Amino acid sequence: MSPLKEIAIRMIQDIPDDKVVYVLHIIKGVNGLYKDSPTSSESKRNALAQLQQFRGRIPADLDYADELEKSRAERYARTN
Repeated sequence: MSPLKEIAIRMIQDIPDDKVVYVLHIIKGVNGLYKDSPTSSESKRNALAQLQQFRGRIPADLDYADELEKSRAERYARTN
């Protein structure tokens, strides 16, 4: 074991048990930075595919000013 790891283990041993949870979260996060597993790449691709399912098409003849006016009228109709 390297001297650096031995120092880290001694430091962790001095930490109260209820605080070690935070150290574990940090270690898991650091390990995640260095591990590029196919599972994580696959899950990223699945997430992207799910997001793309919600992507819609905007009509070419969409009048943004008219849509904004209708939306404002609908939203603020109750205040007038």
